Amino acid sequence: MQQYIEWQHKFTENVLMNAGFHSQQFTLNGSTAYEPRLGFKWNFTSTQSLGFATGLHSEMQPMEVYYYQALLSNNTYALTNKDLGFSKSGHFVLSYDNIFAPDWRLKVETYYQQLYNIPVQRYPSTYSALNIGASYYDQPYDSLVNKGTGRNYGTEFTLERFFNKTYYMLLTCSLYESKYTASDGVERNTAFNGQFTLNALSGADFNLDKRKGNILSLSIKANYAGGKRYIPVNLAASQLIHAPVYDYSQTYTQEFSPYERIDVKIDFKHNGKKVTQDWSFEVQNIFNTQNVLQQIYNPNTNSIETDYQLGFFPLGSYRITF
Repeated sequence: MQQYIEWQHKFTENVLMNAGFHSQQFTLNGSTAYEPRLGFKWNFTSTQSLGFATGLHSEMQPMEVYYYQALLSNNTYALTNKDLGFSKSGHFVLSYDNIFAPDWRLKVETYYQQLYNIPVQRYPSTYSALNIGASYYDQPYDSLVNKGTGRNYGTEFTLERFFNKTYYMLLTCSLYESKYTASDGVERNTAFNGQFTLNALSGADFNLDKRKGNILSLSIKANYAGGKRYIPVNLAASQLIHAPVYDYSQTYTQEFSPYERIDVKIDFKHNGKKVTQDWSFEVQNIFNTQNVLQQIYNPNTNSIETDYQLGFFPLGSYRITF
């Protein structure tokens, strides 16, 4: 259950404050979270503004964490994670926004997040709930406690050309660090610490026939990001027992090559009096870049094998709207 209240106040025509209070209750175990938030925006010119915001944010754990059944010594099962509280974070954000030309916008935002109450194991280990979701399968653990921490900080840049005179464009760049500390007291990279992300998107619409409403759209999207971090397999130890053995002393110290992908799309739309028809053809990863998904130990070959993400993928569609 969630409740919130918001209040907006204008000190002057150029200075705005947004204040609020948010709370959450998780009825499975009675956990509660209280989250005050505050933000200011100063329009110091007609096209430029500065913003500052701070606040507390909370998040419940994935449901499979709460409902994990641990086998006890008396051969019964218990929900040893049922009483876990919310993960929490203190956010601090400073932003600069500039409409520097007609249809053009530049925004720079820097942030810091202090994470606490993160579920970790009771005994010293590298496990932290902050890394849940980094792989297709997350190993469940029992008897977790809210004693882990973490921190995220970085800067994001956005250059945007609003849609006008048939075309638009968007460029974003994010430079960041993402760290966590588990129950062993060692600060490490999280599984998501790629450190940088670059995105580019551009498209154009061409009105082929104003009277019949035929529109041709072309777009291109490019992504370039830091490689996925992973826990390496200890090949020699795995070969001895014919099962994967991971080197947890190297947890998330290594990363795969940067992620690269370019998609292109062409779209034709016919706007009729009562029906709109839309034909589109898209090619995802047009250059068939081999982005690494994971490395696994194969007991049949006694070797480490590499799985890759989506390669060259054409996709067509037809949509009719009444």
